Amino acid sequence: MKEKTFLYIDGTNLFAGQNELFGPKKYLSFKFLVKEISKFVKIDQVYFYASYMNKSKHLTARLKDLIVA
Repeated sequence: MKEKTFLYIDGTNLFAGQNELFGPKKYLSFKFLVKEISKFVKIDQVYFYASYMNKSKHLTARLKDLIVA
């Protein structure tokens, strides 16, 4: 049986971290990220998941930036 490598991406934390580093207007290309990881590890399947962020009236400026990201 052939072994497979699955890459799981937590999109919420990925984009929240990018927002913290670069601000809401800049972000790392997901395609570029997977391509760079593939240089070190053969990836057979990518799973991307993210949590839902509610657009409530009572959000802080930081949370609004995260939702935009």
